[in-house]
Amino acid sequence: MTFDLISPLPLAECVRRLRAATDSGFAIAGSKPVLGAVGDTSIRLRRRSFYRHTAQYWLSGQFIEEGGETRLHCTVGMHPFMRTLLEYWVGAVMLGGGYVFLRAARMFFAAHGALPDPWPDYLWLGLVLPPLFLGFGVVLLVFGDQLSPDEPRFLVEFVARTIEAVEV
Repeated sequence: MTFDLISPLPLAECVRRLRAATDSGFAIAGSKPVLGAVGDTSIRLRRRSFYRHTAQYWLSGQFIEEGGETRLHCTVGMHPFMRTLLEYWVGAVMLGGGYVFLRAARMFFAAHGALPDPWPDYLWLGLVLPPLFLGFGVVLLVFGDQLSPDEPRFLVEFVARTIEAVEV
């Protein structure tokens, strides 16, 4: 989700307010509801939680100063690193796991119902684990957004309230 926020405040004041309202990105202690990094021209924020999950939403944005006002061009979504990692996970499981699964299935069905002697004790792993690994990655990519449905609105409202901005 990409959108813009416009604040009547100058850029330096927006940065000052956001820095005062957020804890550092790796803060263990603290009471502020939002963690992240606020730079001179960009931000990356997430909601504080007492647990970590890969599908957590992040608000990333670039400040643009326009005639005394500040425009914040924002994107809300899964952290780009985690999204890329999950996409590579699914691809690697499809390639490697697909090969293992097809080889195990061929070995299982090659004897026309009679299993080879000796029966490989690990054959069931080749039939069960690749679909499980693939399902895990797909579920996180497709349904990961449903793990924290209120976080995008919370982050947008937090930033808008802090810098007195309106959504365009």
